[in-house]
Amino acid sequence: MAHRLDTNRSAGGAGTGSGRAVFTADRPNRLWVADATRIPCGQGTFWLAAVRDAFSNRIVGWKTSDRCDTELVLGALEFAVWSRDIRDGELIHHSDRGLDLHSDPVR
Repeated sequence: MAHRLDTNRSAGGAGTGSGRAVFTADRPNRLWVADATRIPCGQGTFWLAAVRDAFSNRIVGWKTSDRCDTELVLGALEFAVWSRDIRDGELIHHSDRGLDLHSDPVR
């Protein structure tokens, strides 16, 4: 059975027309979705990047930083790949953070 993950989407984004994107996976480590979250704190801004498995809905990788940049999101993805048994060609990684992920190390 494939599990389904619905995520809210901003206006103008790709999706189902209902303002929601639907991601499904038929097994673990097949589809990962990622995002970065800004967390205000007493010393300024704190960023958390997380990678979630769409099948289990579990966080499989994360990284924190004082900046939201390629190093942050790539670090979360690298931690996820390191912590799971990932084989070439079996994983789809999706993130709406296009500008942050637009770098040669991610491609």
